[in-house]
Amino acid sequence: MIRSVSGVQGQQLDDGFPVLPAWVEPGYTWAPSVLAVEDGYVLYYTARHGASGRQCIGVAVADRPEGPFVDEVGAPLICPLSLGGAIDASPFVDTDGTAYLYWKSDGNCCGITTELFGSRLSEDGERLEGPTVSLAHTSEGWEGPLIEGPSMVEADGRYVLF
Repeated sequence: MIRSVSGVQGQQLDDGFPVLPAWVEPGYTWAPSVLAVEDGYVLYYTARHGASGRQCIGVAVADRPEGPFVDEVGAPLICPLSLGGAIDASPFVDTDGTAYLYWKSDGNCCGITTELFGSRLSEDGERLEGPTVSLAHTSEGWEGPLIEGPSMVEADGRYVLF
């Protein structure tokens, strides 16, 4: 991890997530996204689920944005194996302070339609609360086998999912 104040020169930092939980197969951890919460920071990450070989989303916490992050749960946060797994977690905080998490099912791994999902997060950001909603899925030939990398923004009272 590198931190830069100027945007030009950077400072190499220690590994922000030095100890992976037992469910993760080492060497396949990627797509991090961090959410600031009242008591610190929450890291959402994609990792290969050792038992199934599918990608799943985990959650870890830290006191500082650069970590070190610790996965205190010891199991994936999101791991829909019947949908091919899950990747690309992206948190969003609404204007009223409610946090949501968006992600993609990894169905392209195994010939299943890919979808983007969203769910409300707990206040501490460590759990999903309420229903999980399917927001979009591949439906047109020009899209190919996948959609991915969801990111929600609010602009002028409208919500846009990229």
